[in-house]
This record gives sequence, C-alpha cells and structure tokens, in this order.
Amino acid sequence: RGFRPGITTVPVPEGTEIVGAVLLEAGGAFQFRGAQGDCYPTAEELTRRGYQCFVVDYRLSRDLGAIDLARATRFVRAHWQDYGLPHEDAIAVMGYSAGGIAAGQMLLDWDGTTSPALYDAAYVPDELDGVSADAAADGMIYSFYGRLSVASKDVAQLRAGHLPPTYFAFGRDREQDAGALVKRFGGSKVLIHYGGGSVVRSGLLDRVKKSL
Repeated sequence: RGFRPGITTVPVPEGTEIVGAVLLEAGGAFQFRGAQGDCYPTAEELTRRGYQCFVVDYRLSRDLGAIDLARATRFVRAHWQDYGLPHEDAIAVMGYSAGGIAAGQMLLDWDGTTSPALYDAAYVPDELDGVSADAAADGMIYSFYGRLSVASKDVAQLRAGHLPPTYFAFGRDREQDAGALVKRFGGSKVLIHYGGGSVVRSGLLDRVKKSL
C-alpha cells in the first residue's frame, strides 16, 4: 500500500558510444527487490559497454511486475532519442530470478500495446499506452518462462508469445558445453552472470571459463 513503481536511470559514462538500452528487474521471490545485489552491478558493467540502463522498481507479483516493466519499456521507447539510442527498437529487458519471470511474463502477455485494463478494469489508459512495449532481447538470469520454481512447458503458449530468441541449457555437466554453445551461435564475447560465492567455491565458474 502506498508503493508507486518507478525507474532509476544508470547512464553510460560520458564519451561512451550508446548502442542500446536495457531495463532490469531485480530478484527477491516477489517478497522484496534485491536490486543492490544484482541489477546495479550489472547495470554498471552494461553502461561501460554502451547500454543505457534502467532499474525498474516493480510491484511484487508476476503479473504486476510484468505490467510495470511494460510501462517502463514504453517510457524508454517514447524517449529513445532523448536517451541517444540508435533506434527505437534497440531495447532489451533483463531480470534476475523473480524479476526474470516477470520479464518473461511481460513478453508473453503484456508487450506490444496490450492494455493493463485487461488485468484491472479500473485502469485508465493514457497516451503512453499507445507506445509498443516490445523488446528486442530478454536476459533471464537464473530464471525462465513460468512461475516461481516452475518453468512453463506449454509449447503452444511460448510459440504464440512471439518471443525473442531464447536458449536454455540445463542439466548435469552442461557448463562444459558453454564454449561450444557460444561458438554455435556465432558469439565472440561473453558476459558471465552469477549469484553468490558458491559458484566460485564449487569450481563451477572455473569450469565455465575453461570451456569458453
């Protein structure tokens, strides 16, 4: 009660060429927003690479978080020239854990010009709702399409969502395939995301790096 969604801008350093924008939603199991531990360190790195970043303070539910992200995406698209983007479609979304689930839900149900009035009949649309919330890419960090702890296996829904290209690699020893997967998709640079210290203590990070 009393919370209002908002965005915090993390701009590229002066003199850095702007190549796009990324909107980020933090993890926190829809109980809190852990942006200081995930979104802001990521935004700091992305801005050095030329991405204008926007951390979204969203309402703590999957659908409301998705709707808030869609609203933020529309705002950035409406002001793409003010932010120095190369074109209005140079916008990606990214989320950690619950934030990633909300981002995926936005792309499934709330992108384009889909109105929040479908969720809340009392919602009064405004001019910004006529701007598309489409995103060119989605970064899902320890996340997936679905709900907390349960990934969606609804192929028809995923196909109907017209989602950005997405590839997930799950399973034992799959970290050893990291290099081959990057090569398969024509990658030459890799940005590694991880959570706490267990990835270092277990040797997982070293195995990923060795594969790369």
